[in-house]
Amino acid sequence: MTNKVMSFQNLPQGYTKQQLFDLVLDQIRKDFDAFSLEFSFSGNADEPLDKLTDALIRILEKVHYQNTSVFMSLMYRIDLRESKVKEALMLPSEACYPALAALVLDRELQRVLTRIVVKS
Repeated sequence: MTNKVMSFQNLPQGYTKQQLFDLVLDQIRKDFDAFSLEFSFSGNADEPLDKLTDALIRILEKVHYQNTSVFMSLMYRIDLRESKVKEALMLPSEACYPALAALVLDRELQRVLTRIVVKS
């Protein structure tokens, strides 16, 4: 399974790296909040994305083990392709959750960028 890496290299005009990072983080929180799941992360765009990825890995693993139904509903809300989620879930656990976190980050960034383009 190949994953794109979320990057802030091609910023939309008028947005800083930090603003885009904050919008992605807000989108992640909004999606998790819809299921009363608290996603707590305190970081900024200048820190390595590994910290954000690690936080996502922890919560995705926890939700998946505690309630598969909520986990799959969350994946649906984030708008991840079911085939990609199932592909990631077939991986060993040490690769599964990092793959899922990468899918989530890429999709949330894509959603934020789409919203910015549509607003323009």
